[in-house]
Amino acid sequence: MKSSPTFYSKKINWQNSHSKMKENSKTHILDSLISKYPTFVNPDLIGLTILQDEKTVFIKSIFKDYPEKNALEALDFIADDELFELEPIINVNFFNPNRSVEENAELFINDLDPYSMLMCIDDIFTEDAEREIVKGL
Repeated sequence: MKSSPTFYSKKINWQNSHSKMKENSKTHILDSLISKYPTFVNPDLIGLTILQDEKTVFIKSIFKDYPEKNALEALDFIADDELFELEPIINVNFFNPNRSVEENAELFINDLDPYSMLMCIDDIFTEDAEREIVKGL
């Protein structure tokens, strides 16, 4: 049975982050998100990238004409429900830096539902799409 993620922490601002990412530890996912949700994605979102270092997986969002919305958000606030009770023993993060950045990107696109994505990134979808997503709960 597929586990569902649990959200348990908060976001960080990417301008204040000093984490240095290697070029091969990031992958752009905006095109994949648009392919999956062509009518939902906010047209002001011009960049969406999964990045990771040895400790944390992040998602970086860039908005056209709205630099105050740009953010680098640690995805360690999402836990794998099936592993949550093992927290002190193993890493229970849904997005695990021990996986490849491509695997974590695939998890974001294919395993998170639109509502979970809303919880990760403010304004990822249009307001109409957000209402439709919330209404469908």
